[in-house]
Amino acid sequence: MTDMPKAYIVLLLFLVPVAVLPGQLYKWTDEGGNIHYGDSPPAQKEVTKILAPPKADEKEAERLRSRTERLKYQQLDQEEISTQRKDEAEQRKQARIKKQKQCDYMKGELKLLRKKGRHVYVDENGNEVRIGKEKKKELIEKYERLIAKNC
Repeated sequence: MTDMPKAYIVLLLFLVPVAVLPGQLYKWTDEGGNIHYGDSPPAQKEVTKILAPPKADEKEAERLRSRTERLKYQQLDQEEISTQRKDEAEQRKQARIKKQKQCDYMKGELKLLRKKGRHVYVDENGNEVRIGKEKKKELIEKYERLIAKNC
């Protein structure tokens, strides 16, 4: 019973190097014209041996690693720039919306002020405040100036 695990270990030691070694790869075409690949050629078929690519030397491997790192950082930079542009575009959109709301408010106030009759506003304390002709004229001029400048 105790020899059984030792036998498995010995067997594994013999099999591991075989599994690590690259095998030969073959390519062939069947009767239907389909291309197949495998590690053992079929009997009585014309096959092509496929050679493994040559192993890169350490200098080439380092060059490829460096290039991969540069590309990764370039991609991250591009993603960051893209995110910034989206954020800036959203901020510009929000600023346009805010400005349009302000313009709409001022135009509405101006329209009300130009109407005949008494004008009453509610102050921050909730009290009604009547405005006289001079204050009305002053507010009309103010809104006209602001609308001409900003809208």
